[in-house]
Amino acid sequence: MHSKDVYQVFDRFTRPQKLKRAICVCPKMMLFLRINSEPLWKPNHLICAVNCDFIDHDSYVELKSLLKYSHDDLGDGKRLGRLTPPIAKGIMDAVEAAGTLSQAHKDLVRDRWGF
Repeated sequence: MHSKDVYQVFDRFTRPQKLKRAICVCPKMMLFLRINSEPLWKPNHLICAVNCDFIDHDSYVELKSLLKYSHDDLGDGKRLGRLTPPIAKGIMDAVEAAGTLSQAHKDLVRDRWGF
């Protein structure tokens, strides 16, 4: 597992629980940013399918919090793709602007993603 890779995870935080896409922030701490097909939670950051090989339609990176998944949530660890540098930079800028994330989490994303 690597930072900036997108994985399919079993998301036990959703109702109903289901498979979701999530971007790895820190593999050691198992922290991720969730991807939603709709802008359900604010703040969020739009990513366009034309620029991403891991989504089928425009989607939204949820910036409400970092989510801690378990190894069981990852199952077989199905990797779906990797953030390109411009997409990662756009998400990083949105993370920095998000009032919902602590400075420690912003620093963690910046450090793990190499910004």
